[in-house]
Amino acid sequence: MLSIKDASLYPFSQKYPFLNGKDPLARKAALNSIRGSIVVRNSNSDVEINRLNPTDVIWWTDEENRAKRVLKDKGMADGDADQLWDEFSWKVRALPHDAQRILSIGCGSGAELFFLRLRAPNATIKAVDWSNTLTPEFRDVEGVEFRVQDLTNLGDFPDRDFDVIFSNHVIEHMYDPDKIIPLIRKLLTPGGVFVSAVPLDGQGNVGFKDAILKLFKSQQKIGATDALILNFGHPWKTNFSDLNQTLYAAGFVDVDFFQREWSVPRFLPYNDEQRRKKLATAMFLHQAVVRPAQNVAKALFGVNPPILVTRLFEAFERRVFFGSNRINSDLSMETVFIAKSSA
Repeated sequence: MLSIKDASLYPFSQKYPFLNGKDPLARKAALNSIRGSIVVRNSNSDVEINRLNPTDVIWWTDEENRAKRVLKDKGMADGDADQLWDEFSWKVRALPHDAQRILSIGCGSGAELFFLRLRAPNATIKAVDWSNTLTPEFRDVEGVEFRVQDLTNLGDFPDRDFDVIFSNHVIEHMYDPDKIIPLIRKLLTPGGVFVSAVPLDGQGNVGFKDAILKLFKSQQKIGATDALILNFGHPWKTNFSDLNQTLYAAGFVDVDFFQREWSVPRFLPYNDEQRRKKLATAMFLHQAVVRPAQNVAKALFGVNPPILVTRLFEAFERRVFFGSNRINSDLSMETVFIAKSSA
């Protein structure tokens, strides 16, 4: 975990997770902040994973058809509507149809608001995000109150105000989950549920776990090119055991984890064996091609190279399947957990 203590650096680190922002002082401060801030979270709780097959996530056919028809009426292409359905339908399936008050944390484009409304037609939905990035298709979801807000400070909401809190790939962006997760639990009514999808960047056979652990042992030598594997935007690189332990420590009970058997990563239809093979190939090429080039850049320019060097590495790694950005986004496992608040 990247436990950056200086909260003033959070906006820069989230906007420029690979330290490619123009402000040289902010880049240097962010780089200095990470030295001594890599924390290894040890956990050993046993976790049972519910593996879902395609029949487990089927909604009523008329619900699916209605949702896709509405999305297409909004001008969305057939393929895009199908992709949104595949991403969100299985994540909101556990929400009670009779939910009354829902909080969406980090709603992004607003697509999840559409699915929350579809699943809980009578609920009042409040949504918050760091900035307003709602797309035109989802700005008019009925009964939604949206506002821009610091997601690490949810104290404006009264305790025990929501029976459902939902987040999709948000809590891995938090620099202090031991503080944030208890705050989320306090907002739930007794027996309310926190439903969240997260990448498992720290689970077993993942791309850069070993490399980050190696950097942990020599943190003073961390350079800007290392930010490409560290990814400042995802400071909480968690796993099943760590998630489970953190949720129970925050006061949640009855925590359940789910994965899709046929699509273990977020977007690609790879089962676990397919994902492992693709990851092994990508990591071999990254170690053979990219990492040596990064080490040469560090030897030539030091730990804080010209921004052009950092941007060239980032551009390359975004375009090839064995780049760190593509490995993390395409091949990290995804899980959805459902955690019930204690009575």
